[in-house]
Amino acid sequence: MRSIETTDESTGCFLWRDGQRTDVIDYRLPTSEDDIRPVSEIALAELAGIIRDNQEALDENDPALIIARLIGLDRLAATSRSRIEDAIEYWRRVQTGGGPRREEERGTA
Repeated sequence: MRSIETTDESTGCFLWRDGQRTDVIDYRLPTSEDDIRPVSEIALAELAGIIRDNQEALDENDPALIIARLIGLDRLAATSRSRIEDAIEYWRRVQTGGGPRREEERGTA
């Protein structure tokens, strides 16, 4: 049986094929409006990927709103804002070598 890595995050558990989990992965852009995923269904590592690719957004007055627009959200609800702000914090920790917090640590199943 193959090993599966997990990350336990505030919105749930994300599963990764063995060896595919890294601190930051490329954000998977939606191919249509029907493919836009709720922020709660996007792992912090993937949200960090879009932040990495759009770091200039962090210098703006409302970086969470800019990131929300980049991932296709028309409306930024409080829960989505909080998740994006968590992803910004996560990205900053990864950048400084702080790594994921305990709740985002890797596990295996």
